[in-house]
Amino acid sequence: MARAHERARRQLLWALAAGCLLAWTLIWVGWVLPVAHSVERATPVDLGQSLSVVLSADERAGIWVSGASALLGTVRCTARAGTESLPLRRVNALGWEDTLWWFTPRQGFVQRWQLQTVGEKAGPIVVECADVLDRYGGEFLVAADTSGSGSVMRGVPMGTALALGAVWLPLFVLILVPTLMVQALRRRGSVRQGSQR
Repeated sequence: MARAHERARRQLLWALAAGCLLAWTLIWVGWVLPVAHSVERATPVDLGQSLSVVLSADERAGIWVSGASALLGTVRCTARAGTESLPLRRVNALGWEDTLWWFTPRQGFVQRWQLQTVGEKAGPIVVECADVLDRYGGEFLVAADTSGSGSVMRGVPMGTALALGAVWLPLFVLILVPTLMVQALRRRGSVRQGSQR
């Protein structure tokens, strides 16, 4: 009974390691790499100027900013479709900037707002960002959104879960797999010693 229980525990841990590795691969292929590619392709403009983008219905995008104004938090952005203003959601939760800043193709850019079109508001959208103090410079661009929508695991934002998974899942696997391998070697050594007696 004890051996069967131990064998089941080992199998569960190996399955957990495989699941974490699979989840990490999916996060990088389906989220990290597309976001990085989107930021790399986007064309930044100086603060104080406007940028026109085209979004599909119910599509989300991220407004990324850089420079001293972004660091000091004095950037303010607006978006409008024609004459109608669109709401922007501030990105405050732990996310890409905290764990994947080193993978951002354009150094210094961080996402500060999420822009989402709703139904008939799809189409050309004009985004404007400026330093409210009119003192500090910087740039902004519109690229993929990293904050996502919804939440997982008792209210953790989706963007936070993805950002943590992108860096912590492989570290967990790197710790778990060698531990399981060492335990397996010890068990084999114990079995050999027992058979020689």
